Amino acid sequence: MDVAHNAVRLSGPGDGVQRWGENVVAGTVNGDGLLGSGLGVLLQATFDKTGGPNECHLSVGDSAGAVFIQDGSTWKLAGINYAVDGPYNTSTNGPGFAGAIFDEGGLYKKDVTGNWSPTPDLPTAQPGSFYATRVSAHVAWIDSVINGPTPSDSTPTLQSSADVAGQYADELNAVVDDTSKTITIALPGGSRFYRLRACGALAIQSIQVQGGNLVLTYQ
Repeated sequence: MDVAHNAVRLSGPGDGVQRWGENVVAGTVNGDGLLGSGLGVLLQATFDKTGGPNECHLSVGDSAGAVFIQDGSTWKLAGINYAVDGPYNTSTNGPGFAGAIFDEGGLYKKDVTGNWSPTPDLPTAQPGSFYATRVSAHVAWIDSVINGPTPSDSTPTLQSSADVAGQYADELNAVVDDTSKTITIALPGGSRFYRLRACGALAIQSIQVQGGNLVLTYQ
């Protein structure tokens, strides 16, 4: 790899440190065609060598961070960090690498089909990009959530997952008794992790086996 030519800044493990940076929105792209279905319009910002001392790219742990634009003297939420270009490779073999790149020319980049596609090495730089979900494209949905009806009670819904990190799904057969603050569900066939989905602040207090059921108490 010609590091001097491509100006690669490899991405390492996330360190949890808060940071900020600046960039210029290059335009909008069709996220469905670029990264997969169901994404809609995304903001695109390129990592340019001439972008200035605070030019930024996204790295590990930056997903769901905020993208603000300055409108006069007011800062407005414009996007939510979503994805970056890459991974990259110097050949069609191996897992490749993630990184912030000023010029993708001469490298391979993994496409939406999972294949390595070469990027032609041109006289002009071809910077990598990061993408953010465009807030203004989802205003109607955001307003529907904010202005939605308030639930009439605080009865929780039990959710479970095979892994502590998720994905969690509603347990449709769980029986909730809001008077005794208990939830009864059939014993699972394997390990399950449980949590409550509710409008109020509730927590599972205990779990007991009773016959062929699990009985959870909550408060």
